[in-house]
Parts: sequence; C-alpha cells; structure tokens
Amino acid sequence: MYNTDMEIDREPSIEEKTVVVGEWIKRISEQQIVQNIDPETVKDVLQTSVGAKLEAREFLAPLGEHTNKAKRPGLNEAWGKEKVDNVWVFIDGFISGYEKGSQKDLPKLERSGHKFSGMRSFFGELTGFAAGEIPFERFKENTESRAKLGKFRQIGKKLPKDSKDPNYLKILISNEGTYKFPASFPPGFPEALFEELKK
Repeated sequence: MYNTDMEIDREPSIEEKTVVVGEWIKRISEQQIVQNIDPETVKDVLQTSVGAKLEAREFLAPLGEHTNKAKRPGLNEAWGKEKVDNVWVFIDGFISGYEKGSQKDLPKLERSGHKFSGMRSFFGELTGFAAGEIPFERFKENTESRAKLGKFRQIGKKLPKDSKDPNYLKILISNEGTYKFPASFPPGFPEALFEELKK
C-alpha cells in the first residue's frame, strides 16, 4: 500500500544534505576516494550548516588559485578572517595530536618546513569547489593525490611510481605548467575538519 501523500520528488532537508556531505567527506578520510557529488549540495551545507558565505562570486575568485597564500583573500571572504584563523589553529592542534597519537612526524615541505600545507590546501579547495571556483575533476585529482600520499606516508611506504604514468599522484601546477607531488594530509583529517567547521 502506497502513501499518496508522500513527496516523491521532495527536496532533501539541510539535515539530510549534511549527512550526505559528511559521508562523502568520511570516504575521503578513510578510503582516499572522492565520489561524485553535486557541488550545490556541498555549497548548501557549507553555507547553511557551517556558516560560509559563497554567493559573492566576484570576491571568491582567489579560491581557484593554487597556493594557500593566493587563496587566502577568497577564504577570508567566504568564512571571515577570524574563522580562517581559527581553522589554522585547529590544524596546528590536529598536527600535534596526530603526531603524539601515531608516534610519527608528519612530512615537512622542503622549502618552508611547514607541515600544514596539505591540510590548508584541502580546506581551501573544498571551499573553492563549493563556491564553483574549482571544477570537480580538479578537486577530485588534487584531493585524492593528497589523501593517497598521506596514507602512503602513514604506513611508511615510499612514494609510489607508475611506469605507465610518470605523473601518477602528481597534480598540475597551472602557473608553472608542471606536475609535482602535492602537499598531503593524513587519514582522518577531512572528517576532523568537517566536524570542527560544524561547531
């Protein structure tokens, strides 16, 4: 027996969308896989459940840039400077907690010595994807590369090589026109970040 009052094409509630995005991010955290998802769903959740402001497109263009420094004006516009500063503090705390719990040091970038770059990049690219400044395929490629490299480093394996693809797990640095291994983030970080953003 069917309920004739049931809304067959009902728009999912923001609570339901938040669950969907949470599961999507959890899969990135645990399996290093970015599943296909409607960017509007991610945008709705970041705006309604988390507090981002992603409508002023003319001010969000920096989110499509490669470096964290270049993305910062767009992040400030989307989240507010105080919120972004708080995320940076959270990332520093996550690094300390991860290293203490795992008894392993996270890798540093050669030039800067920073450990946080991959995590800041994920935050910026997630925001850029939701804002429409980063296409899905670029977000997927960058995020899966960062996540898989982080997993390899967690289990102590050397960086992988693929004889058929010399750019395996590398991402295109558009302003340089070259492929490089990106800064990574460890398993568990995307999910922890999402939970922090919801507070």
